[in-house]
Amino acid sequence: MEDLEPLVQPAELKGFPGAPFSDEAVLAASMSIRTEADWHIAPRVIETVTVETGCARVAMLNSMHVIDVEEVLDAETGRDLGQVIEDWRFSKSGMLTRRHGVWPGLIEVTFIHGYMSCPRDLLPVVAERAQRSKWGMVAQENIGARSISLRQGYDPVSEGVLARYTLPSRP
Repeated sequence: MEDLEPLVQPAELKGFPGAPFSDEAVLAASMSIRTEADWHIAPRVIETVTVETGCARVAMLNSMHVIDVEEVLDAETGRDLGQVIEDWRFSKSGMLTRRHGVWPGLIEVTFIHGYMSCPRDLLPVVAERAQRSKWGMVAQENIGARSISLRQGYDPVSEGVLARYTLPSRP
């Protein structure tokens, strides 16, 4: 995920509190969101991953928006032996189901996933996190008695929106 562009460009956040944001603040916010969501969200990419299946009938990809699965290989035998697996189906939520039998212990999956661009409902979340990186975590500061309060967590509404894009715990 380190090589990905930010979820949005700073100009796309111009109407949000704290704008304008620097490229660095938006990139930091994007990486924070991706880390918490446990997948890249946007933009759409093609990726090849190795998945431990536990020799079950279902294997999970780290995505909540799978567009297509191009190829599944038995990673225990490797590409050199040409062990392409073809009897499977996938769901948009990242579930690969074997039609007959179970998966080998390791599979290599090439798939296309992610949104074309950042979902609009995530823009306020990106802006909130960019604002935090810009201004820090201070919520209140008094000069007279020298008091400072630090913000705890993120806005509950933002957390709820991000939860819709966060991968569930997977075995």
